[in-house]
Amino acid sequence: MTKLAAIDIGSNAIRLYIKDVNNVRESYCPGNESPEDYFNRVAIRLGDDVYTSGFISIEKETLLISALKQFRILMESHHVEEYRACATASFRDAKNGVEVATHIFEQTGIKVEIISGSEEVSLARRGFYAQYGAQHGDFLFCDVGGGSTDICLCHNEKEIQSHSFAVGSMRMVNHSQKAEDLQQLTDILSQWKTLFQNPIHVIGSGGSIHKICQLFTDSTVSDCVTVNNLCKLRDELAPLSTEQKMERYHLKRDRAEIIVEAADIFIRIAQATDCSVIHAPVIGVRDGIIASFLQERGLL
Repeated sequence: MTKLAAIDIGSNAIRLYIKDVNNVRESYCPGNESPEDYFNRVAIRLGDDVYTSGFISIEKETLLISALKQFRILMESHHVEEYRACATASFRDAKNGVEVATHIFEQTGIKVEIISGSEEVSLARRGFYAQYGAQHGDFLFCDVGGGSTDICLCHNEKEIQSHSFAVGSMRMVNHSQKAEDLQQLTDILSQWKTLFQNPIHVIGSGGSIHKICQLFTDSTVSDCVTVNNLCKLRDELAPLSTEQKMERYHLKRDRAEIIVEAADIFIRIAQATDCSVIHAPVIGVRDGIIASFLQERGLL
């Protein structure tokens, strides 16, 4: 039994996904786990420190290392053959990100890669193409996280433009979001509109947009949401306290605290590109890591 693992260290939470390769038959479909697969998520909220002080605190580092020690034990118990651990915006932006990554390796044996924004959105694209195969047309991949919004414009799978913006839901919550970075997001996407050869398909990734699609969708479809409905949901959520969001919408606390801000970012993207629907299949860093492993093994 061959198992592969992906560790995604985000600004809000860290995730471990263990994939049983023996259950991959004709194709790999992100989000379609088998009983032998394993998933774990821990809300460390690294962005609480990074987007206020610029550093990962000793307290957060301790929590992170403790969680990764458990992930290491879980990978060993599942007999994982190969893994990849990727850290995103919080580590990129933290002045001590490289130092913390070194401490993690020393204490857990897990090598953490601090990946760029372009690599982050590239992994989400891998997960998308693994799920849907070759695609024709214009696609705007938008990975919205706690610390960054990473966007890539593709035509018939070929990358046309990409950019990583210092725009994120945790930056907004912590009042460290710069207005000029929000404006840059709007301005650049508005410029990209001239490159669209066909109606644009906006593909969103990140935990918040997936949750939004679960909460409020068009008819029975669970992997997309109209922009009109997204605006309605945002307006319903905005006046509520964190506790009210948790109770009324069955949200975890860390999701309830940032979901309105994430919705705001997607609404801004939609307005800048004149799109009416946001698609949100189950894709992300973890799925891209697994997809890349399977491609290397000729299983995808």
